[in-house]
This record gives sequence, C-alpha cells and structure tokens, in this order.
Amino acid sequence: MKKMLAAAVIAASVTAAHAQEERGNVITTNVLGVLIGSLNAEYEFLLNQSAGISIGGNYWSFTIGDFTLRTTGFGVAYLLHPGAEWAKGFYFGPRVGVTMVTGENTSGGTT
Repeated sequence: MKKMLAAAVIAASVTAAHAQEERGNVITTNVLGVLIGSLNAEYEFLLNQSAGISIGGNYWSFTIGDFTLRTTGFGVAYLLHPGAEWAKGFYFGPRVGVTMVTGENTSGGTT
C-alpha cells in the first residue's frame, strides 16, 4: 500500500511540476528516496530567474531488527539558481526546518 501511495505521489509531482513550470513555479521530489522509504516534496515560488522561496515536507521510515524509526519534517528555504535558465540545474541557499523523530521497538516500548 505504501509503495502504491508513493508511486501516486511521484506521478502527481511529475505531472504537477510540468504544469507549474509554465507559470514559473516548481514542484520537486526525490524519486530515488522511495527505494529507502523516504518521501519528500517541495514547492518553490520563483521570485526571478535566479532565486526562489520553497516550502516542503518529508517523511522517512525504516526498520532495523525490532526497531522502527520514523521522521517527519517541514521547512522553508531561500534558493539561489546560478544557471541562466529558470530553476534548472544546481541550486544552493539557507534552509530552516523542523524534524520530529519517533522510534518504536516492536517487542514493546516507544521512545
């Protein structure tokens, strides 16, 4: 079920990224993260050809033995795009976010 939901989110993100790019805003996600149980997405409001403000969220869950760890977070970033094209290629900039972590031992306790 999780894999089907992840695939639907990725498909929607790719479709939405194409549609939003025409207006100058971008939706991004890490499609390879799904392979390790990580889901994330960001929506970037482009301010001009070389800068934008993004908001995003993430979820990651993995199990090692009897222990399951889950993280959920969100954040805001100011992104600078040094290339000549709108929001293409490499970017950098400051980011502020919050991440919540929970762990569960399947043989009993929660931390």
